[in-house]
Amino acid sequence: MQGVTVEVLLTPSLYKRSLTRGMDLTLHDATDAAEVWQVYVKHIYLGYLNALDVAAYDGIKTKQRFTLVDFESWAAGEGKARFAELLAVLVEFKTGKTLDELTKEAESKKKEPEAASPRRFRSWSRGSHGVTG
Repeated sequence: MQGVTVEVLLTPSLYKRSLTRGMDLTLHDATDAAEVWQVYVKHIYLGYLNALDVAAYDGIKTKQRFTLVDFESWAAGEGKARFAELLAVLVEFKTGKTLDELTKEAESKKKEPEAASPRRFRSWSRGSHGVTG
């Protein structure tokens, strides 16, 4: 990013960081490409902050500090290809499945006919359900 190699550490501890920063990582509409993009940029940014925390713990000082805006600009511009690679890694990190596996599952669900839900009808007879007067 900006000619600098940036480390990203993708571990479950990045979710703690999201809570302390008040960052919502919930994907509300998976069909909204902009929302999907933004959620995953936030994951990468939090992975960066996670790596900085570990480096600081180990006593390693970092000169360059990037912001979320830097990561959003990078993902939309110079880092598009690398972002796509990281997106695949993040999806597997979150779901335990590769993009290919998830795509195949989604396609097989589309092909399966939906099972008709059983309809239940109740027989209501006058006076059998309590209201008397």
